[in-house]
Amino acid sequence: MSSIDLSVKRIRKGGLWAIAGKAFSVALGFAVSALLARLLSVDELGMYFLAFSIVTAGAVLGQLGIDRTVIREVSAAMGFDDAGKCKAIILCALKWSVFSSVSIALMCYLFFGEWLVAVVLKSEALLDSLLWLAVWIIFLVLETLIANIFRGFHDIRLAVSFSGIIRSGFLAAALFLFWEYSIEPIGLDDVIMLSVFGVGVSILIGLFILRKRLINYPAYDEDLSKNLIASSLPMMAYAVTLYIVNQANIWILGGLASKDEVALYGVAMRLVLLIGVSTSIVNAVVPPLISEKHAQGDLKSIESLIRAATTICGLPAIAVLICYIFGAEWILGLVFGDFYKEASLILVVLSFGELVKVLTGPCSVALNMAGYQVQLMMISAVRMIVSLVLSLYVAGTHGALGVAVVYMICLIVNDIASMLLAKKYLGIWTLAGVRGLDRMLAIKFDK
Repeated sequence: MSSIDLSVKRIRKGGLWAIAGKAFSVALGFAVSALLARLLSVDELGMYFLAFSIVTAGAVLGQLGIDRTVIREVSAAMGFDDAGKCKAIILCALKWSVFSSVSIALMCYLFFGEWLVAVVLKSEALLDSLLWLAVWIIFLVLETLIANIFRGFHDIRLAVSFSGIIRSGFLAAALFLFWEYSIEPIGLDDVIMLSVFGVGVSILIGLFILRKRLINYPAYDEDLSKNLIASSLPMMAYAVTLYIVNQANIWILGGLASKDEVALYGVAMRLVLLIGVSTSIVNAVVPPLISEKHAQGDLKSIESLIRAATTICGLPAIAVLICYIFGAEWILGLVFGDFYKEASLILVVLSFGELVKVLTGPCSVALNMAGYQVQLMMISAVRMIVSLVLSLYVAGTHGALGVAVVYMICLIVNDIASMLLAKKYLGIWTLAGVRGLDRMLAIKFDK
């Protein structure tokens, strides 16, 4: 089998697992959101979204960018059949991730958490859950790392399983049991505790599987910590700026608008994930392949395959946007309840920006995997500053809708700029295209 056909096989096989996994993950996410909307008040649901945003922020800092670096390093090591180095990379990544996540969690719990939730976000109800939020940060860092280790192995089946399916499945089952059988009403603290347990279950299963895979790998004497951290810090800077532009809006609404606005924006973002599934599918399969081909100096050979994969995944995203344009109110009312129909226009605006992200392809991922984190970070930093300034300006007067428009415009400009940057530095286009579709659709799998 030729190198190109092998690449197609990986994309198709991984894509099938990614599609199945993401579809299941989105379904579970919808189930969780629908149950939360029925079990919690509107204010409590808004605070839950804020809590998850806090945890995600802590996890981004706690990851140190290692979660992104490990995909590139593991796939490159396996591409050269260096199992010993691969094992050393993984153990080093786990060690530093535990250290950094625990450090961030302790700082959040002991120093910054109370001020953040009470003063900045004006959500004093979260004060009683600070310890659980700290534990949640640690667990989320480790779960993300485990998922990306398996992604570096090209094991998309396990990567998508540990990217939310296991924890969402646990939470959905627990919430359903509370909704169906509990006599006492469930509170915000209970939901946060269940969320933490769900991630904990995912981690235990992931570590067990990872240990079985690594146990027979040979030892590797060289300490890789210095190189790992040096490679990861630019990725962390990029991840922080990306988090700010993606999540700061809900913080701004939490501080300047009502909790109703936070809840409306939050449920709209949950439904936007359905369009983002297409991006997630491509990003689940392509990163290790890009890293491997870049290390071999053969990146141009998979350009048409990347563009074809973007096209295939972009078609359902277009279909979802059309459904939202014509049926947003009905969908929101069905999933979350009548109050949340007010988020219909917010949903359409956010979805349009997400569709452009899908159609421009995995440009940011390609730059990351090829080592151009600094250039990518500069684009993201500009987007972050503009997005923050404009969101602060419109949040008080135009609420969630104004913030959504700002998010959409900044996202579109950022993705087009990243796509052009990928062409400049990597020599490849990542946007949707028809070349390579015949290979993607016609090749037969080996038995």
